Amino acid sequence: MSTTPVGTSYYKVCFGDTDAGGVVYHARYFEMAERGRNALMEEFGVPVGPLFDDREIALVLRRASLEFIKFARYDENLRLETGILKTNPARTRWRTSIFNARTLLCKVDVEIVCIDRKSKTLIPAPSDLADVFQRLPEARP
Repeated sequence: MSTTPVGTSYYKVCFGDTDAGGVVYHARYFEMAERGRNALMEEFGVPVGPLFDDREIALVLRRASLEFIKFARYDENLRLETGILKTNPARTRWRTSIFNARTLLCKVDVEIVCIDRKSKTLIPAPSDLADVFQRLPEARP
């Protein structure tokens, strides 16, 4: 994996992200983490939208967990720091740490696996994609 700093992107909390009390709804953190992963992939030259157009593979979410530390509120500007925890040919574990100013609010850990779209079986990522995963920055602990 790369020794460059984690990938950083930003997200402004909109009203639709919150519950009646103005606190960010828990499922939105998963969406924010996906935005962070997509931004990091694109930063490394892999446009996520057309990634699978000419391939018989898919990257799918296998496992996800959240660790809440504090909550975010409506209208806050959040910083998403995304990186890789571990990668091997068929699986990649990612972490997105979500901050408000300097305060860590939440950690989202996911495992993404590569599958054959026809057989739905686990397969190694194609070499070009595996190379990108190896170059992605490490996540903060």
